[in-house]
Amino acid sequence: MIAANVDLMRLRAEQLCRWLHNDALPIWKREGFCGEAGGFSEAISMNGKAVTAPCRGRVPPRQIYCFSEAGSRGWHGDWRTPVIEGLGYFDRVYRLPSGFYGALATREGALIDSNFDLYNQAFAILAFAHAAKALPETTLEMSARASSLLLGLKSEYAHSYAGFEEATPARTPLRSNPHMHLFEAALACEELEGFEKQTWL
Repeated sequence: MIAANVDLMRLRAEQLCRWLHNDALPIWKREGFCGEAGGFSEAISMNGKAVTAPCRGRVPPRQIYCFSEAGSRGWHGDWRTPVIEGLGYFDRVYRLPSGFYGALATREGALIDSNFDLYNQAFAILAFAHAAKALPETTLEMSARASSLLLGLKSEYAHSYAGFEEATPARTPLRSNPHMHLFEAALACEELEGFEKQTWL
């Protein structure tokens, strides 16, 4: 019985990998990414085409993370373009003079909501870590960017008791989910050579 379950799990894992490599990643590269001129789409509709709705500030770094991880795991498709051009687009459209990232932009690349949201900063740090993992030549830059963003969070948004404020205006009660994603990002940074391990510990 146990051997049969293990075989079934192995089969399902292989099917999932084939779907990810042959279907999901190619369609997101083809339909959901328009390069530095257009960045990533918020979603792909059921007809397989990108939607034109505004895009939340957490979407580009999550996609950068996905394509970086695909490259690190050996996907043979073009993962470098969405990582490199995606980072450029994310900075150009969402990055604020404060160093934080805004909340929402039009599909044409105009920032329409510059409010702070901890979610977006957590995913930015996660993207920096995984970009460095996939493209080791960017490690020093990505490490500096991640550390700078963390320093800004500690300086501007540290909660009086624990964790961070989640949004402007302040939202209460604090939720675990944005903090969980920040913890996830910190773990990714902690594991990387060239990142300031003690900072992330």
